[in-house]
Parts: sequence; structure tokens; C-alpha cells
Amino acid sequence: MGFRIAAAGVAGVVVIVVFFRLYPPAGAVFRPLFPVGKTPQISFNSLTRSGRPNQFLVCPQTLCGAAADARAGVYPLTAGGLRDRLFTLFADEPQLDIMREDAANNQFELVQRSPIMRFPDVITVRIIPLGPARSTLAIYSRSVYGYSDLGVNRARVTGWLKRLEPALQQ
Repeated sequence: MGFRIAAAGVAGVVVIVVFFRLYPPAGAVFRPLFPVGKTPQISFNSLTRSGRPNQFLVCPQTLCGAAADARAGVYPLTAGGLRDRLFTLFADEPQLDIMREDAANNQFELVQRSPIMRFPDVITVRIIPLGPARSTLAIYSRSVYGYSDLGVNRARVTGWLKRLEPALQQ
């Protein structure tokens, strides 16, 4: 009897997941249930991180006040060129929206939602010019809800950096 109940529960979850995968607009039902809320403007110089594993930080060695999970590369691109590459990359990302742009500091905040339940993650990106044709960046990706993200923020940021690697070869 217990096996049948467990099997029915698993089957129900599978049906729900398949439904939301095949009919993405249905996921919009969850969007208002998980608002982003008010997000403070991030200063990478004075950033302090929570002890939760649901965040990932890439930063140049001289910029961040908090320990980075990875060091940022130096791109043979102007800050504007790197920004253009990033925004081209972002255009291919599902459920990704720009929340705020600070053009004076080359910094912007994005929100990306999970495919099914629409949990939001906030991503802050800052582009740092290093000269006439060199730049680097800082990226801080973190979950709004939950303690763990099962590596989603790390995978997102490392995936973006991997897609930017061809720019390093110029």
C-alpha cells in the first residue's frame, strides 16, 4: 500500500513537471508567488556574503571586499565591447530580465527565474575598464529564496564565462 502511494506521488510530480516544461506559460502562475523584492545596490568593494551556498562570485583580485569563488579574466575588449558581448549572451538566456542599470559605473542587475517554479536569482554584473582595449568584470549571482541552489548560480556564471572565452583569444 505504501509503495502505491509513493508511486502515485512520484507520478503526479512527473506529470506536473512535464506539463510546465511543455507549456511554459503555465509557469507564470508561480511568478507572483516568488517576487524578487527590494534588492540593495551592490558595491563590490564592500560586499559581504552570507554563509549560504546559494551564491557565486567572480571578481578581479583587486576589486572585491569578499572572497571570490573564481577570479575574472582580462578581455582584450573595451568596456563597451565586453558589455555588447554580454548582452548578446544574455539575449539567449531564458527567463532573464534586466532590473537596473547604472551606466556611470558600468554595472547592471538582472533577474533570472527557474524554469518551472519561477524562483528568482539576482545577478549583478560590473564591467571594469583596464585601458583603451582591455577590460574585466565582476559577477555576483545569488538566490533570493532558499538555502541551497544545487549549484545553479555557479553553473550559470561559469557557463557565461565559458561562452565569453572566445573573446579572450582575440
